Amino acid sequence: METIIKNVRSVTEYRHINQKTLALKSHVSRNTINKFFSPNRSINPRLSTLVNIARALNINLVQLFNKYIDLNDFYDKDMDLEQYLNIFTQNTKLQIRGSKQKFLSSDPGIEESTISSLLSHTTSDPKLSTLTAVSVQLDIDLTILFKRGGNTI
Repeated sequence: METIIKNVRSVTEYRHINQKTLALKSHVSRNTINKFFSPNRSINPRLSTLVNIARALNINLVQLFNKYIDLNDFYDKDMDLEQYLNIFTQNTKLQIRGSKQKFLSSDPGIEESTISSLLSHTTSDPKLSTLTAVSVQLDIDLTILFKRGGNTI
């Protein structure tokens, strides 16, 4: 989460966007935006929040997860929450191919029903902590799970 917060802060500063404007452009509450800028605030945003913030900053969602952000990178403004979630789900399914999804729920804090809902698309807006936990269990960087053709097998 530290990287995401750092990237949101640096892009808003670079683009001269204040918190109020970011909230308006992203359709995310000012209170939630404020959490990205307040030290010592715990935040576990939903994927839709991150997609909306990335879109408001004119960057791809994946760039929020990168240690170093490239503002000249291609920005696909047509990507939406559903597309990002489909990519994540497909890449996750590719990684657990031959394994049972129960393997993913062996991490404390992730229930098998949560994993099942995520992989069957009955969860339409997961929290970042869930996506990060899947990434950790698979031992694959979150950025790879959100990239088209992110297969690392």
